[in-house]
Amino acid sequence: MSSARYAGPATAACLVIGALAVSAGDPPSTQPTATEAELLADMRAQPIGSHTLDDLQLPEELLRRCGDRLIRKAFERQFRIVVHDSAPGAAPSSQPAATASAPTSKPFAPIAICRVVRHVPAPDAAALAAVPEARPALRGFRAPLTPADSAATAPPAIEPGILQAAADRVARRLAREGLRAALVHVLESPALMVVVRSGDVGAVTQLLDRVGFPTDLLSAFGGSPTLVLDEAVARLARGESAEAVIAELQRREFHWPRRESPFRAADESGAEGIGLMRLQLTRGTYWQGEGDGCSLDIVRQLAAVAPDIPLLLSIQSTFEGELMQSLAAWPGPPRSMTVVVEPYTVAQWAQDNGKAGSLVDSDGRRRLATLTPRYASRGEDGSTFVPGESLLARGLMTAEHAVVQSPLIFQGGNLLVVTHPATRARLLLVGEAEIYRNTALGLSYDQTIEAFRSEFDVQRCLVLPAVAFHIDTELCARGGRDRLVAFVNDTAAGVQLVLSAGTDALRSGGIISAADADAARRHLAGGAAREFLATIAPPVMNRAVRFGHFPESLARLFTAGGVDSGVGNFQRFLLALDVLTLEALAPGEQPQSPPSRDYLAALRRSAAQRTALHQQLEREGFELVRIPGLPDAERAINYVNGVHDLRRYFMPACGGLYAPLDAAAAGAFRAALGPGVEVIPIVCSESQRRAGALHCSIAAYPALVASIGVPPVRTGETPMLPESEPVTWR
Repeated sequence: MSSARYAGPATAACLVIGALAVSAGDPPSTQPTATEAELLADMRAQPIGSHTLDDLQLPEELLRRCGDRLIRKAFERQFRIVVHDSAPGAAPSSQPAATASAPTSKPFAPIAICRVVRHVPAPDAAALAAVPEARPALRGFRAPLTPADSAATAPPAIEPGILQAAADRVARRLAREGLRAALVHVLESPALMVVVRSGDVGAVTQLLDRVGFPTDLLSAFGGSPTLVLDEAVARLARGESAEAVIAELQRREFHWPRRESPFRAADESGAEGIGLMRLQLTRGTYWQGEGDGCSLDIVRQLAAVAPDIPLLLSIQSTFEGELMQSLAAWPGPPRSMTVVVEPYTVAQWAQDNGKAGSLVDSDGRRRLATLTPRYASRGEDGSTFVPGESLLARGLMTAEHAVVQSPLIFQGGNLLVVTHPATRARLLLVGEAEIYRNTALGLSYDQTIEAFRSEFDVQRCLVLPAVAFHIDTELCARGGRDRLVAFVNDTAAGVQLVLSAGTDALRSGGIISAADADAARRHLAGGAAREFLATIAPPVMNRAVRFGHFPESLARLFTAGGVDSGVGNFQRFLLALDVLTLEALAPGEQPQSPPSRDYLAALRRSAAQRTALHQQLEREGFELVRIPGLPDAERAINYVNGVHDLRRYFMPACGGLYAPLDAAAAGAFRAALGPGVEVIPIVCSESQRRAGALHCSIAAYPALVASIGVPPVRTGETPMLPESEPVTWR
């Protein structure tokens, strides 16, 4: 649905009690509202080549969660925005600060290692890089990992022609019927049946690839795709009916094939140490300045607090010079760092285009490796192919880092491997969207779970709903004494701390009196939501230039100075007010404004889904530890999206105005983890405003005897590698 639905004139002054007109309404229903129903219909009708999203057969529960995020985002972008005081219709610039570049003067200090590897693309890469970001029209598309793969890989779309009818059968039948039944019906299409009658299985395979049938997945039903195709082609060529052939193929058992060098996904629950961190930099300078929490700032902090962990960085060639200047300005001892310079745009989220782990080499030794998906993607309602993110895997291989490709589609932030402390059994937590990306390829729900179990080398999979987005924004886990502990978002505690900090900002800025600030804090501490809103909302909302549009001068009061973003902090404050409004509304009360009503309903559903997620974890035997936070997308304050090491937890932090919230979250972690685990805050506020945090940004690999691709730093040595380019340190 277009966000224009939410752009009309608002009938309420603001979305808070005290200035909000409310009307009696029916109790919340489990059935989709009119807005939801319209949105679901629009989502299902989205075109993917010559077919639609509905052909992916995504379940309504997943689509409703995606729809709620769209409703919330549309409302926030229309009615929770900051505008220039002088030009009320214009938002403040989101461009980086002009002074963000690192110093160019040559610093004094010893030489430290920074191995630079330049990814020179193979000739076949240009065609793939030029593919627009979109959901592939051909369902079975697989991004080629090497130039050799390109020769045997069909493009993500088909040229119109005699094969179009067969491609349409793939698109419309694969998710509905499954691989084996869809295979037979596609083979029956006129263009393919001519070749089927000839008995040339090789030619049939080529045509199936061209029309988007994922022939590689057929190996799960017979050891190789050829065995299944041989039988299907032979039976159809003999004139057997499609029903008879399908019945015979359905008797084949499903056994996900094991690769020659088995991959083992890294544990993410602190059961093993970290031997390498892989990150992706979107630029070579800070967004606003040191301490802003952008991708470069995260690397700076990690290099300072964990110099024992080697870093493997990817960055676009455009920003190489800036990065070298930034690295040269950092103080400290030598660090082990490899920089892969890419010809492609680099996104920050290293988790999503490849999962960290290890594999057994031909000589029997285990080495670090990355498991990449069928193709790198974005989104949950279908998987939007991101060419550059797939091609980054080739750059890692240039740096002598092992890469293997999975036949499955996945985004790594939605997959977490945790180890039970008593049994040592490995459990894969799977966000629901990862299941349905692959049922769209023709695998069943259970087959997809078995495939993930094998691909990630775990004993069991647990499928979870992702309320905010990926499950790594909802929880992280660690082994306790005898069971797993799940750290989850405590929204109520987070809202209280955000509103308390915001009240202090309003008092310091002269918006409210000291007496009103004291009264507001008492109301907040006492759970008097209506009274708090009646005290705080009018002086804030009355300064809006129009409904939901707030002047930048007001937002500036919410900065602690320096690189702390007043706009970002104020938007989080507004979200906390909205969440508190849910608590303040009496049963049956709802806003008269349709956009406000839809927005509040989406917030309410998300809260209920988060509660259900926590209950599911408890039923599975997890002990829950609640961490104060404000789960959302671009307006989140998230502390569970961190990285567990053997003796450390790298915790996302905001700094600035919300430093008290950082302290409360760190205290909750320390109380649960005990003195044996150090909690290390890493400021990533700017990254959180891009709907990610620390775990989203870092792929953490296990500590092995030898880490391939990035050399260890040894005491007393300044190691240099062939073709390395040194960087000086201050």
